[in-house]
Amino acid sequence: MPADLRRGFSILELIVALTLLGATGTAIVAAIGQTHASMTQALAAEVRVRRASRLLNAIAREPRAPLERRAGRRRVEGYEVRVGIAAHELIGIALVDTGTGAILVETVVHRPRRSSDAP
Repeated sequence: MPADLRRGFSILELIVALTLLGATGTAIVAAIGQTHASMTQALAAEVRVRRASRLLNAIAREPRAPLERRAGRRRVEGYEVRVGIAAHELIGIALVDTGTGAILVETVVHRPRRSSDAP
């Protein structure tokens, strides 16, 4: 084979190798970007749920009378707080993300009526 053809073939191999390397590098950078975005969203969601959990714990510690006054839906600290009488002595509490409408945390607490609370 003449020397000119071998040199051209080597340049062609170099072009193919660089093209493959560039495509692979682009895919890796895209995957890293997606991973970073996913991690950022996950951390933000965790912060929202932790804040909601702290608020839920504070509300759940309240006695029956204040919980009954909270019955219904209200906005508190950027969340929609839903309080409802689930049964005779049970009160349901849920915190909802106002942006998505998703329930972040919820619980049911037992708050018996005292004889003085009876209707």
